[in-house]
Amino acid sequence: MNILITDVVDSSLIQGLIELGYRPDYRPDITQAQVLSVIQEYVGIIITTKIALDRSTIEKAVNLKFIARLGSGLDHIDCSMAMNRGIKLYSTPEANSGAVGEHAVGMLIQMLHHFTDSNNDVKKGNFRSNPFRVTEAEGLTIGILGYGHTGPALARRLQGFDANLIAYDKYRTQGDGFCQLVSLEQLRVQSDVLSIHLPLTNETRCMIDYQFLSTCSRLRYIINTSRGYILDIRDLLRWTDESESRWASLDVLDQEDTTLYTAEEKSMFQRLVHHPRIFITPHIAGKSHSTRLKHARVLLKKLNDECRSSH
Repeated sequence: MNILITDVVDSSLIQGLIELGYRPDYRPDITQAQVLSVIQEYVGIIITTKIALDRSTIEKAVNLKFIARLGSGLDHIDCSMAMNRGIKLYSTPEANSGAVGEHAVGMLIQMLHHFTDSNNDVKKGNFRSNPFRVTEAEGLTIGILGYGHTGPALARRLQGFDANLIAYDKYRTQGDGFCQLVSLEQLRVQSDVLSIHLPLTNETRCMIDYQFLSTCSRLRYIINTSRGYILDIRDLLRWTDESESRWASLDVLDQEDTTLYTAEEKSMFQRLVHHPRIFITPHIAGKSHSTRLKHARVLLKKLNDECRSSH
């Protein structure tokens, strides 16, 4: 049973697959075009965001039994077609939810404490405190939009900040003791901080637009560690520019390969990176030194459980 591995993984994943009876073909440098030409040879494929499994690719995967996505977000997979063909889908959002939660905390503290701006000012030979006066998290209401894996991870890490934690998730009705579940309307009107933890679907694409933001009467800080297309960048810039008390921290953009930018996208990117109250990190929230091992452990457990249940 040949398994194609399309990106760098922890060695324990390869060994674990062998122990489960698979023959892993480790090709971390494989391209999209090469996947298309060889996918018919495999019963399983393990991917990250580098490889997309669209309709044309899945059509050629005549022997494919499962798709394993290391991480969260299945927006680059034609899930409907895969399921219609009986291909099982696995993902491992549990593995890097902690790293994403920590990153979101760091983004919040960066905005509240002005680390980047004050550090740059010191490097210029200044030692001023008044321009960089801190806003404390204590007493702020932090709204978490999406409460699947990374949302709760953020809530757990915010314990002790003495902030008010609320969350909305369309598909969740039970809380966990770390924050209060509220309606979407309550989240909009109560949140001083909004942290986005949604998957990219037809329902969530451009969900956070100017109309949404304009109903968030108290909102001053936005964090997005989910997917770029969920937050409309043009509307974010418009909203941020309306008040000097509004800030945003982004780990994701619509298009993250700057070599593919159109002229309009280049202009938008320049506005973002030079904006004094917008901070961007290069889609690293879920990429810690330990996440590869965690992804391996989670996926191997799921595959092992599936093997046991089928016997």
